[in-house]
Amino acid sequence: MKTLSIILGLIVNSSASFAATVGDISFPDSETVDGKVLKLSGHAAMRTATFLAVKVYAGAFYLEIPVTPAKLSDQELDARGLDIIKSTQIKRIRMTFVRDIGEAKIVDTWKENFKKNCGTVCEKTRPKFEQVLACIKGDVKKGLTQTFTFFQDKVMVENTPPGASTRFCTINDPDYPNILLGAWIGNSEVKELKEAWLGKL
Repeated sequence: MKTLSIILGLIVNSSASFAATVGDISFPDSETVDGKVLKLSGHAAMRTATFLAVKVYAGAFYLEIPVTPAKLSDQELDARGLDIIKSTQIKRIRMTFVRDIGEAKIVDTWKENFKKNCGTVCEKTRPKFEQVLACIKGDVKKGLTQTFTFFQDKVMVENTPPGASTRFCTINDPDYPNILLGAWIGNSEVKELKEAWLGKL
């Protein structure tokens, strides 16, 4: 069985009710994955980059058990993120890009995130990282929607370019849900998303 498999479809449904808007990007208040309802956690937010705060993508985070907003120290925020990463619930990130980004930049960013979040399994999981890159390969165009769904033993990735069909792939490896989710709510540089999604007041 191939570790990376292209699949014909993923049985998911989005609620018709939209609960969050970032710029002109709207996100539903819940989504259903494998019969389980995932609810919007914290609030959707915009990922920015560089000291100029260039807008990159709007993103939302979904959990079976969404967080309760609270005043959190940085240490408490990190602990909350780690608890969610380790939890057995299904998690989902949905994001829509608001600008074009070259493939080289995307690859460099993912390589850096892998190094920061692979922990004690870096050498073990490194050979499979090329399969991760295969899931997100290509230049990013404005309007691309990218969805990561995290299970205990796999990550399902959906790439939906504007005006084109969705490309699906699955990374079958129990280490990768934690590694990839860590890029946002673990050892992460996207502080604005981490704080928004984890409910920091």
